Amino acid sequence: MSEFSRPLHIKDIQASESLHKDISANENERQQICERFQFLSLEQLVAHLDVSYDTNLKSYHVKGDFFAKLEQACIVSLEPITEEVRAQIDEILVARQKDFQRMQDTYAGDSVLVLADIQDQKIDLA
Repeated sequence: MSEFSRPLHIKDIQASESLHKDISANENERQQICERFQFLSLEQLVAHLDVSYDTNLKSYHVKGDFFAKLEQACIVSLEPITEEVRAQIDEILVARQKDFQRMQDTYAGDSVLVLADIQDQKIDLA
């Protein structure tokens, strides 16, 4: 299991509208992420996401942005370096292998295609 997990039940996602979710890592999750990636600290990790279901593509579209503020050691001097990371998220989560393979051959959009691991009817937004 991931250090940072935010499952969303797929029944909560309506085909006709997008669902907005704001997620953030708590102190314990941030500490576990620091240990995994050898950060000195992770002050903040947040994401603002919109999730929708595309009935034509039989997939879930996750779009939004995330922000992290972290401190890591310089690889030369070992001095602490503070970083702010901002990035856009634009992924299409496809649940079935055959749909994923078909989309890889035909999809021409800007989103990243991801073969989603949907367990217990939930997708993990983190």
